Amino acid sequence: MRCLAIGIGAAVLLVSVSTAQAQRESGAEKVCFKREGHANQSECLIDKAAQSAIDVQKAERTFLDALAKSGNPPAEIQRASLALSASSKAYESFRQIHCDFIATLALGGNGAGDRRLLCQIELDRRRVKDLRAEVNLGF
Repeated sequence: MRCLAIGIGAAVLLVSVSTAQAQRESGAEKVCFKREGHANQSECLIDKAAQSAIDVQKAERTFLDALAKSGNPPAEIQRASLALSASSKAYESFRQIHCDFIATLALGGNGAGDRRLLCQIELDRRRVKDLRAEVNLGF
């Protein structure tokens, strides 16, 4: 039982570390942390997180537009549209819960808000990439 607990703990740590590393791949950290002062850095992250949320909404609209123009039967288009809506709601919930978790990894430090924003930016970037890939694959 103790080995199982250690294994689970290691798995959680591995996921956490990989998510933290992925946060650094979005470029937001590099851009924002070049600014002088934590307030300016945080403002930059807030702006980038807001833009990433807008980018997700645009990608979802692009997906729906492409789906509508796909020539598929209306019932199938409706079914896919409803599935996207459900997926979007689930994604938003996951993003909130997961990024709250990532923020706790600051362990009470003042970097929790930055970690949360970096997580949101990266997950949004991935969501946009996934939606665009589906549009590019066609229907």
